[in-house]
Amino acid sequence: IVDRLDRRGLLLAVNAVRALTLGAVALTTATGHLSIPVLYVAAFALGVGETLVDTGLTAMVPATVGAGALGRANARIEATQNVANQFVGPPLAGVIATAGLAWVVSGAAAGYAVALLGLAAMTGSFRAPPAGTEGRAAWRQALDGLGVIWSATTLRMLTLVTAAMNLVWAAWTAVFVLHAVAPGPMALSRPAYGVLLTSMAAGGVAGSLTVEPLRRRIGTRAVLTLDLIGTFLLVAVPAATTSPWLVGAAMVVAGAGSAVLRGVVHSLR
Repeated sequence: IVDRLDRRGLLLAVNAVRALTLGAVALTTATGHLSIPVLYVAAFALGVGETLVDTGLTAMVPATVGAGALGRANARIEATQNVANQFVGPPLAGVIATAGLAWVVSGAAAGYAVALLGLAAMTGSFRAPPAGTEGRAAWRQALDGLGVIWSATTLRMLTLVTAAMNLVWAAWTAVFVLHAVAPGPMALSRPAYGVLLTSMAAGGVAGSLTVEPLRRRIGTRAVLTLDLIGTFLLVAVPAATTSPWLVGAAMVVAGAGSAVLRGVVHSLR
């Protein structure tokens, strides 16, 4: 879909749908008509929208800045996302949550509306360049894409490694809160757990700001290895100790490695 349409137009449409979807959830919440089926439909729409937006944004970066500034642009995007998602977003959401669920969902809808303004301000052509497969069925084009990934050694290895890393991170995310918060082994309070999570965000910001200098100094392979080390420490340190300081240090390295990996992989793709 992203390769068949103008990426900017697609993102404008998807963000409008996401804002309307959350607006509908807020309205049903405020009127007392929120239900599980409504949540399922909203979650499905938001999930599809996120996939389209993430893919479209990644494809828009080289069309916006050019190859020479690709690494720097991806690093800045990664830093912005870390600051917004890990530092600004959670505390702001906590403040809004005190006003009620309807306000939380309305705030998210407003965020997508702001994204619409940013997209509307962008100029240029963001349609995919001709790939020589125009006129073929969508499923054949999808198979072509998978074939390209599998035949290109770098893309194939990045895809397989990223999939494996995602499995580890998803498993860690699912169980770590039970390990960290009392009555878990680390016996942290809920506020302390929130502070601990910011250590990963701090690592992510540091990694995204230093990825390009590091890549130029020690090379892409060595930089990517940082994420492997960080992921190992993310799992191994909490398994070996309940010290919040040591676990927090491991999370800093893991956050930095994750940011480095995403920045470099976006540019390589």
